[in-house]
This record gives sequence, C-alpha cells and structure tokens, in this order.
Amino acid sequence: MRIRTKLMIAVAVNIVVFVGVIFFGVRPYFIEKSMEQDWQTVESQVASVSETLANRKHTLERTLVDWAVWNDTYTFVQKRNASYVQSNISEESLENLSVNAIVYLNRDGEAFYSAFRSSGTTLSTAEQQALIKAVTSRLSDQQDGQNGVYASDFGPTLYVSHPILRSDWSGPSQGTLVMLEFVDQAFLADMSSQTKIPLTIQPARQNQTAITDGVAGTDVVIPLGTVFQQSDFEVTFTVRTNALSKYGGDVAARNDCSRRPRVRSLLFVTMDDSPCRDSASHGNRQRVESDHARTGQPAPAQS
Repeated sequence: MRIRTKLMIAVAVNIVVFVGVIFFGVRPYFIEKSMEQDWQTVESQVASVSETLANRKHTLERTLVDWAVWNDTYTFVQKRNASYVQSNISEESLENLSVNAIVYLNRDGEAFYSAFRSSGTTLSTAEQQALIKAVTSRLSDQQDGQNGVYASDFGPTLYVSHPILRSDWSGPSQGTLVMLEFVDQAFLADMSSQTKIPLTIQPARQNQTAITDGVAGTDVVIPLGTVFQQSDFEVTFTVRTNALSKYGGDVAARNDCSRRPRVRSLLFVTMDDSPCRDSASHGNRQRVESDHARTGQPAPAQS
C-alpha cells in the first residue's frame, strides 16, 4: 500500500474520530449548557411574573388597610355621615387609589354605600349592583382580609376586602371594606410593561404552574390561584428559548432530572431532584409546581 494511500486513510480516520468526539462528546455538553441557560431564563420569567402579580395584590391590600383600619371609616359605617363621602370619595380619589370601585358593607355583609370610577367604566347602576352582589357573595364570614380574581359578567375583576376597624386595630368590626380593580387590557398592558413579557389571561384550566414546549418557544401557564386566595383565571405567556424548543424531546436531556427546575414558591427556585416522570406526549416537560404563597397581615399605615 502506498504511503499516500496510508496517509489518506489516517487522515480520514482522524476526521471520523474528531467528528465523533464533537458529535457525541462536545455537542451534548453544549446542548446541555444551552438547555440549562434556557431553563434559567424560564424560571426567571416565572418568578418575575409571579412576583409582579403578588406586588400588585400587596399594593392594593396596603391601600385597602389604610382605609379600612381608620377612625374616620369606622365612624362613617356607624353614623353614615355625609362629610366622610364629601371629603374622601371622588373620581379623583379613586383614580389616585388605582381602583375602579370601593364598596362599604355593614356588619350583615350588605352593601350600604359604593362608588365607581366613571372613566373607563360603562356599567349602569343596575350592573354595578349586580357586580357588587356577585363579588360580596364570594366573601366568607372570616374576619381576616380576603382577595381573589372573580369571573364576573363584565370580565375578570380583582377584589380585596378587610374588616373595618379603628386606627389602633381595635374593634369590634363595623363591617367590611372592599376595593375592586378590573383586570382589563390596561391592567395587562401595565403588567406586561413591568415584566417586559406579553401576558394574556384566560379561564383557569389547572391549579398548578405548567411549562410546556410551544410553537414559538416555551409556553408558561400560571394559575392566579397561586397568587390570590381565590381565582377563576390563569396568566399565560411564551418565553423565547432555542435549546428547549429544539432539543426538548431529546431522551438524554429529558432524563437528566437534576437539571430541571422546580418553583417551590413565588420567589424561590430550586432544582428538582425527584425522578423523571413519563410524558404522555413527545416534547412535553414536567410541570413546575408552585406552592401557594400567602401574605401576612399588612402593617397598619394611616393615610
């Protein structure tokens, strides 16, 4: 055999070995790293959206407590003095509070006074009363604050409630104060602007956060029940990922459970060390469970 032929064979063998090392050694490494980066992006987006929603709820709850735990409100429920309404309730005040409506319930849970913002609201008086009745019917008799997102006939409605107490938090409670905010396009646009992620809302179909392969990237569904005490809706968005979308069905990558994140709460993300679960369809990944994060009683702050 000629030296030239031997040399060509040796070169060909080296090329095959080199390609094999790249394909079977280096390529899986970079795929794994790319998928790990994509997972970090996804878990960061999940935490960002959940935290933004929770902050929105906390802000509304703090505003509510400022009004519910207040001597002036306590006296208003008892005496129904018109001066309270004249001094505190107006279109401008509701706009400054970033609420669409404020509702005062007596000790029997019946609404005796309410005010709606006229801007951006086309509800008639009868429709307003129907909405108030539907929302208040979801409130239990417990003395703690309550919150949720209700599927009203007029669209998703965020509500928070708190017992009406004196400024020093003493009672007995004279009723309940409820604040409403419509989860409309303006609400979603504001949330999308804060998270820098286009968000959509739809009726809830599950009770835990889910991450699945999508056409345009990685699809994420966060039930609002993971943020609020009650909710009939879920928020959806898509994270642009390359490796997860392209190699999400790769057997080796799918079986590497140590690289799969699990959201244990709204703000903390850890790695899941549990065994991989079989998927019923190609490309689906495990669901990310999100424990319900409840807030404690807000510190009193008087307005």
